[in-house]
Amino acid sequence: MRDSNLTFAEWMEIIYLVLNGKKTRSISEILRLSKQTRHDTVSYAVKKIRQELSKNNIKKSSHLNDLLLFDHQSDEVGTNSLDSPGIPISLVLYIQKSPNNRKDNIQVELYGKYKIEALKLKVSRFISTNYRHKKLCHIKIKTEKSPSIPSKINRNWKRKIQENLIKNIKGLHHNVSILFIQGILNEYCFKYNHRHSNIDRMNEFMRICTI
Repeated sequence: MRDSNLTFAEWMEIIYLVLNGKKTRSISEILRLSKQTRHDTVSYAVKKIRQELSKNNIKKSSHLNDLLLFDHQSDEVGTNSLDSPGIPISLVLYIQKSPNNRKDNIQVELYGKYKIEALKLKVSRFISTNYRHKKLCHIKIKTEKSPSIPSKINRNWKRKIQENLIKNIKGLHHNVSILFIQGILNEYCFKYNHRHSNIDRMNEFMRICTI
């Protein structure tokens, strides 16, 4: 919210529209529902909010991890197909288990060369004199090792995560830049992790964010 032309009330309105609701809202829908008049303003705010959601990190306390693989060579329209706009071939899934499985938390991240590609794009935009939104190119490099154990997660459950991710992205975007797909994954995981929570999403976001 600092160094922004948006007022506190305007930020609260956009944050509410991003976090509340089961499905992801498009920039155009948020623009229509909010009091904003400029698409670029809403787009920047939404991307900044999604970036902040990365701080809701469960990787350190996760118990399991596995890869989500998307076969882009398949001709089928579904989970493994070319009809998956901008989704990398592989993503890494971290899981924090709960006793009754109803409160499992997840985190999905870019993996391998895709993570490096996103980092390179951030650096190139950050040093570019023509790119205005430097805060969207925040770079945080860690050499930490996750304590989670590589594991083969239940196939049906993992497939459901894949299908929901594709529906979430395909329903809104023709294509997603590798630079901003992590933000979409952050929003998806945040909503999944709070699906049965009694904690208000707005309060949880304000606890972790430093916009």
